[in-house]
Amino acid sequence: IFTKDFTVPAGTTKSIILAANMASSLSSYSGEVPSLSLVDIQVKDGATVEGDLPITGNYQTLNGTITIGTATVSRGAYTNATSTSIKVGETGYTFFSFKVVAGSAEKVQFSQVKVYQEGSAALGTDLTNIALYQDGTKLADGVVDGKYVSFTFDPVTLDKGKTGQFLVKADVADGSARTVKLGIYKTTDLIVKGLTYGYNITPTYSGTGSSSNSPVLSDNQFTISTGTLTVSKSNEVGATDITVADDQILGAFQFSAKGEPIDVTQLVLSLSTGSSDTITNVELLDSDGNTVAGPADPNSSHQITFTDTFTVPVGDNVYRVRADLQSNSGWASNDTIYVSMTPSTGVTAEGTVTGLSITASPSSSISTNTQTVKAGALTVTRDTLPADGNVIIGSSDVLLASWTFDASDSGEDIRVTSIAIAASSSAATNLTLYADGVALEPSNQDKPSSD
Repeated sequence: IFTKDFTVPAGTTKSIILAANMASSLSSYSGEVPSLSLVDIQVKDGATVEGDLPITGNYQTLNGTITIGTATVSRGAYTNATSTSIKVGETGYTFFSFKVVAGSAEKVQFSQVKVYQEGSAALGTDLTNIALYQDGTKLADGVVDGKYVSFTFDPVTLDKGKTGQFLVKADVADGSARTVKLGIYKTTDLIVKGLTYGYNITPTYSGTGSSSNSPVLSDNQFTISTGTLTVSKSNEVGATDITVADDQILGAFQFSAKGEPIDVTQLVLSLSTGSSDTITNVELLDSDGNTVAGPADPNSSHQITFTDTFTVPVGDNVYRVRADLQSNSGWASNDTIYVSMTPSTGVTAEGTVTGLSITASPSSSISTNTQTVKAGALTVTRDTLPADGNVIIGSSDVLLASWTFDASDSGEDIRVTSIAIAASSSAATNLTLYADGVALEPSNQDKPSSD
């Protein structure tokens, strides 16, 4: 009885083969004519089966005199030693190596193999880009199904007595503290065919890592060690203008954690600015605006050391640097500020799963985008319109003057709270001020002062 489900898509046909293994010797059964029959099919979701069961295949006459080929499978030449330090981020690592040796009776050929993961790491998520190679030549990418990864490829042929070396490589994307132990679960998960008689051959499994039980062959076990932490500049805070005030954003970094969440227990930043400029209350903010480290003041070398512990979740995380720029120090317009760090020495971290120390990368200094200090500034200029001209006595809503208020060179928004207007005549009444076409409060005088 076969209980594993399979799907036949609507409007399609799927061929199913019933096959069986023969005993290693048929001398006691020579001349018998066995057959296999399909006697029952169970379907789901209210589907019905049409057809007359049982359906019996062709009868086969047993021959006890033919000796077919053999194939012996064992660990291969590329097997790596057991390791407990496979880092997240490792690429193209060989987790399983096996060799196939053809016997002396006939050439053999195979084009598919199913590999079993005995360990706890998840295929397809912890291990990705799983591929099968023959020596240095890639044969196929794997198709993951739970604890198995299957490979189908163009047939590989081995002459009598020849050996083929095969290996399974994968990238380590996640899975700190989880294990990898790949192998072959059943004897027929590697399908070998003899080319002289055309029959499939059940391989023999031997040597280190082989077993009479399932899995029939296993490679060494590997443990995925600590996660990784990479720090880079984030462009979420670009090069822009800031002002001399509290809570100014000085830049941003991206912390990329893989394998496990990572606790940062110390972080050292450096500020690049004028020696007489004063910055205080430096803080590190997460993407939600929460303070995760600080506030702290720079030392005489413009370094800030945070000793607050914060956890970097798995994935890409942006942290912004915020500080107060003191107005009583030596800030000048167009002063610049940027923040830098050297992750390998400036970040102290450990994995939350493994509890092991993690060295952040890179080992070179990285810097945020540069901020330019601008004082609050407002430039007012008279517009060319309305030009000098004549107005008719008794007219209403006459445009008398227009100005442009320009804060493009200001380090902060400018709020205008009062405007005083002087006129050369007191003939105009009911003055109303407009900003971008919207009427503001009328003047508190019926007539403008001529002073």
